[in-house]
Amino acid sequence: GFASRSLCGSGVDAFRAERVLGSAMGYKRSVVRETAAHILGIIGSRSATHELSGALRDPVPAVRLQAVKALGRVGDPNAVPALLGALRGADEQMGSQVFTSLVQLGHEAVPALVEASGSSSSWMRWHCIRALGEIGDIRALPVLVQALRDNDHSIAWMGAKGLVRFRKRSIVPVLRLLT
Repeated sequence: GFASRSLCGSGVDAFRAERVLGSAMGYKRSVVRETAAHILGIIGSRSATHELSGALRDPVPAVRLQAVKALGRVGDPNAVPALLGALRGADEQMGSQVFTSLVQLGHEAVPALVEASGSSSSWMRWHCIRALGEIGDIRALPVLVQALRDNDHSIAWMGAKGLVRFRKRSIVPVLRLLT
């Protein structure tokens, strides 16, 4: 992309830049790790998925946040399990960024989101249902309909909100649920 061309124009080939940034993800100073994650996200190379997924366990919240943002930008479906793992125990800011990254991954994230929407954690179910509704993939339709039955009313509401995107296609599954 643009960042890769810019790096190449500066005399650094994209492969070398990614290697340097990948090794910077293990640097002692957190500001270096945070900046490296940010730049890896701008470059958008799927080869950075492993380093960025590892950074989701970084002790510094700012590094974890940049890694989540970057994983949404690189577009690698292999990042989805790591993003869902980061959602467990995440604060509001991190949860919001994981949601954004999952939506950026779009249709690639749907199978894992469908599976995680059955979690015992209402926090996980809410975020999964929210992301599935936003992505709008037809595979999510049965999950969103089932969310209407959730004991947690905020999840049922999020399921209903997600079903609106499907318009007429959601009518028959909802009627089946009601009968």
